[in-house]
Amino acid sequence: MAFRPRDTGLRETVSYLTAQGFVPVLERLRLSRPAGETGEPALPLSTPAPEALSSVQAFLQSNFSPLTGCLPNREELDRDLRQGRVLTLEEGGAITGLLHFSLVGNTGEIRHLAVRSDLRGTGRTRPLLDGYLRAIGGVKSVVWTRSDDLAAQTAYQRRGFVPDGRRSVVLCYPEKEGMKP
Repeated sequence: MAFRPRDTGLRETVSYLTAQGFVPVLERLRLSRPAGETGEPALPLSTPAPEALSSVQAFLQSNFSPLTGCLPNREELDRDLRQGRVLTLEEGGAITGLLHFSLVGNTGEIRHLAVRSDLRGTGRTRPLLDGYLRAIGGVKSVVWTRSDDLAAQTAYQRRGFVPDGRRSVVLCYPEKEGMKP
């Protein structure tokens, strides 16, 4: 459930649902970046062909929760591959970093950004972000990130993203005996 600071009704809805037994799973905040310069990726990026669908999907599934990661289904991911909306870093024939995005009108949105866990903190996020900004032509961009993921927030802020006041809460109703979500 997403809301802005002035959306008191939506924040009250979160409180109401929590009182009804829903459990907050995570909180996200949105960062925005105005249109502007794009930068040149420091590492070579690939735009995977549709034949890479399985490996791209496996990389996403290994880095994002199926419950809260908003993972695309095969058809959506195939469409995005065909439209060039997935960028990868590859080493030794394997994906080591991936950025999946959408572009609607004059706004780009980062849907997923991940670097293989053993390579995090080694400078691989910046070329992915630079490649993304070039791919969208430097138009305005937004990204949602976990509010407790300071490393991700820092990486985005280094490329000009700033918190814009929007937040969201992901709620889940706990499993009860005999009931599954």
